[in-house]
Amino acid sequence: GGPGPRDSGGMPGSKGLLVNPGQRDSPSNQATSQSAAVPQSSSPRSAAPAPAPAPAPAPKLSADQISKRIANTLEEYVEMNDLKEVMATLDELPNKDQHHDIVVKSLEMAFDATKHTECLVKLLDELYENKVLSTKHMEKGFEDVLEFFEDMTIDFPSAPKVMGSFIVSGLAEGYVSWDFLKSTSDRFMKGSNYQPKFLGSVLKSLMETLGAEEGRKIWQESGKALSDFGVTDQAAFVNGNQLADLFPLQRIEKSVIAMLEADKSDQEIIEEVESMIETVDREVSRCVVKCCLGKICQELGGREALKQVTSDNLIEPNEKACFSKRQELLRRWLGKDCDQSYALFELQDCVRGLEYPPGFFSRCLATLYDLEVIHEKAIEDWLQPPDNRDPFLTAARKRFDVRDNIEAKKQAQKFVEWLRKDENA
Repeated sequence: GGPGPRDSGGMPGSKGLLVNPGQRDSPSNQATSQSAAVPQSSSPRSAAPAPAPAPAPAPKLSADQISKRIANTLEEYVEMNDLKEVMATLDELPNKDQHHDIVVKSLEMAFDATKHTECLVKLLDELYENKVLSTKHMEKGFEDVLEFFEDMTIDFPSAPKVMGSFIVSGLAEGYVSWDFLKSTSDRFMKGSNYQPKFLGSVLKSLMETLGAEEGRKIWQESGKALSDFGVTDQAAFVNGNQLADLFPLQRIEKSVIAMLEADKSDQEIIEEVESMIETVDREVSRCVVKCCLGKICQELGGREALKQVTSDNLIEPNEKACFSKRQELLRRWLGKDCDQSYALFELQDCVRGLEYPPGFFSRCLATLYDLEVIHEKAIEDWLQPPDNRDPFLTAARKRFDVRDNIEAKKQAQKFVEWLRKDENA
């Protein structure tokens, strides 16, 4: 007798059909279903999160803390050879100007433990190659050590050899120059007997690392003289530092003089010189020219006899005969104009030593030109060394003071005027 099934959603005339409310596709049910799947656009937006607080600035490292961090990194490097770790440490430093400290610490560590030298030299090379360290960093690091280097050698006797290894690698890689070495040693060592010792340690390392031949080439290309580093006695310096293979001129000069005195032939002397050295460079050829000029002047009677010559001729037969006798030897290694110009500075030095006998310099130039030992271009380059090439010629001229160079040009003027007149004819 209770109520029958409720037809809440039936249409009129549905004949009492029963429908499950959950299955009814009414507009209200559609809205409910959609609202469950998609958030309503009318709901309020959630609040944006508060910005994170700025990180506190890293505490500034003191100089001692930086040095300690670099020292610890180097200790790890010599064990692990992890270049990236060293680069990361340097990158963390607050100021790149402090990067030079790794050069200082590398040197100090190698002084204290020479077994690490090769490893630390390689590290500096790689840091420079990867542009982590600049030439400025390198020079500042070396300067800081060289300022007190003489005192350091007391506590670390191996320091000169170790320093030489670092410098030679720097020369090869390009972050150390001879100009830098000269200026720095002048600042901290000039006037003391340690400056030549410093150069000696560098040159010994140069020869031991690269060999005598390559070492000699690098030294010659530097344009520097031993005297630039305070060397006053070249023979004593070479012997004391065992550099005879790097500077063979002393042995060669002694041998050539002896053979000239014994009246050996040019060919015999040439063979002897070439047996003593692998490559005859311009220093050796200039040495041979020096020996020949000395012997020729001796045969002509020396200073007093030459001062008595009053001839106005540019070529004197007896003088030409003496030069002709050694023509082959004089020409042997003077094939290039620049080498001829270089040899002319030896002639200048020879005539200066004779106190410039009247007309003798012009006659020597004329005779050598006539025998085709020297060419016109070589004479012009001797008179005015070119700025843009062959820097060794400019360096050779600078070894004479201004008055000597003026006097030499004056003594050569007669031949030079003839040469230029003949050229313009």
